[in-house]
Amino acid sequence: MSKSKERSAQISPAEVKNVIHELQVHQAELEMQNEQLRQAQIEASEARKKYADLYDFAPVGYFTFDKRGCITETNVTGASLLESEKRSLIGQPFRRFITPAHFSIFQSHLQMALEIQSNQTCRLKLTLKDGRLFDALIDTIAVMDGYGNFVHYRSSITDITEITIAEEKLRSAQDDLELRIEERTQELRASEERYRSVIDNICIGIAVIRKDGKVLSLNKQMEEWFPKADVLNKQMCFEIFHDPPEKAACSKCPAYHTLQDGLFHEAVIALPAGNDVRRYKIASTPFRDRDGNLASAIVMLDDITENIRFQELLKESEDRYRTIFQTTSTSTIIVEGDGTISFVNRIFEEWSGCSKFEVEGKKKWTEFVAEDDLERLKEYRRLRKINPHAIPKSYECRFIDKGRDVRHMLATVDMIPGTTSVVASLLDITEMKRAEELLLKQKADLEAKATHLEELNTTLKILLQQREMDKRDLEENVLASVKKLIMPQIEKLKSGSAREKNKYALIVESSLKDMISPFANKLSSTHIDLTPKEVQVAFLIRDGFATRKIAKSLNISQGTVKFHRENIRSKLDLKNKKANLKSYLLTLS
Repeated sequence: MSKSKERSAQISPAEVKNVIHELQVHQAELEMQNEQLRQAQIEASEARKKYADLYDFAPVGYFTFDKRGCITETNVTGASLLESEKRSLIGQPFRRFITPAHFSIFQSHLQMALEIQSNQTCRLKLTLKDGRLFDALIDTIAVMDGYGNFVHYRSSITDITEITIAEEKLRSAQDDLELRIEERTQELRASEERYRSVIDNICIGIAVIRKDGKVLSLNKQMEEWFPKADVLNKQMCFEIFHDPPEKAACSKCPAYHTLQDGLFHEAVIALPAGNDVRRYKIASTPFRDRDGNLASAIVMLDDITENIRFQELLKESEDRYRTIFQTTSTSTIIVEGDGTISFVNRIFEEWSGCSKFEVEGKKKWTEFVAEDDLERLKEYRRLRKINPHAIPKSYECRFIDKGRDVRHMLATVDMIPGTTSVVASLLDITEMKRAEELLLKQKADLEAKATHLEELNTTLKILLQQREMDKRDLEENVLASVKKLIMPQIEKLKSGSAREKNKYALIVESSLKDMISPFANKLSSTHIDLTPKEVQVAFLIRDGFATRKIAKSLNISQGTVKFHRENIRSKLDLKNKKANLKSYLLTLS
């Protein structure tokens, strides 16, 4: 006898009705589980910003749409659902993947998410490139910024084709069974086969366990999960569902309790599977015979191992992120859209002098910025929300701690994608600024000293040039004096008598002394147009000689002396002036 025949012989129409009833109850539980799944998808979407890899390979497709319903972002799973590459989907209207009959449903779905601003769920039928259709469950929320402005739609999409098929088959099987049981009992076997098809193709494992603990029936999913099971040999449940097999019933198993008290029980159980451990969510429902006596338990298993591992990976990644955030050598903070500081690390606590309990959720970033820098940083913050590339990623500012001490900081600030929050990293450059100021002061001092040396060098050059000029003037003056004072007397010495030679020698001596005096230099250089005789007369007038004595000394008449005196006054620009000639000549000495 085949397995199917033996199963048909063991299950009566009443039992089928009870099973259908239990499946309806389980359907409600599935819907509740679907709702829980949607909530988990939203939480996973929020975590996407920090855990890109986990986001890309999440078990559901994540999408963001603009206000027109065009795709602005998706993960690898989402692109795989649409059998496309991520980059080829960006900018594409999502409606191109929706069957025309569901266009208005999708548009209304987005509009409702925007108006109510809470999660909205709908079912759509999507079309792939090759024309194949599949059913999708789309859960959408409209993301708004801190000012209430629309940012984008964030959606999670799950392929529920199998669930839809199972639901349709379940409804069809239920209708067929009720109709055939009422009209034609002889068609029970065919109806049971259809029921078995539904049970076998559902995405959860189903088992029927007799009151003594022996397994009566398993669906296809259960057979795949537990390939060593042998229903024909009526194995005990603890022998089938444990690898290696147990020797007694597990007191934690919901089926064990249902078979004890006849009530519904559920739990999450870890079952060994060779070198691995699988975690199942198990729900057990009592099944009663026609007399109401407990006959067996219908046990439904849902493998949630991957979901739990995914949650553990999320927690591990979050713990890793928090460790990095807390142990980095720079002061790091996260600032929300309204300017409130939501997270600070240990370095910020040390630098600010404030504990995280004093800062997080209570203080704004502006309380830690010097007043002179505040307007500039506020403008940066305003521009960053409009265009993050319009302002520098890093810039200097002054940080004020709890004691009002000022530190120079190099701030590196960036937006957290998909939010109005920013993360800021602060590097203390106070000592570097002090060293820079010292270097600038030393540079200024060196430049001042260099300027002073250049000025001294210029002055020295001028003095050297003046010295050369004075030297040339002296040479010219000596030459002029020799020509005007000495040479005429020497000529007289050559032709004069012995008495006259003595007199002319004295004059030559006096002229040589006068020649090296300042008076001779000034007179020769300033009044080079004086004749030699006028120079001699000028020397004697300066020395206090009267006209008669000058005439006798120079062996000329007194009239000639007067004539020379007038010429000297004229050449010295003293004519028609009351100035005394002797006094003026003395000023030249």
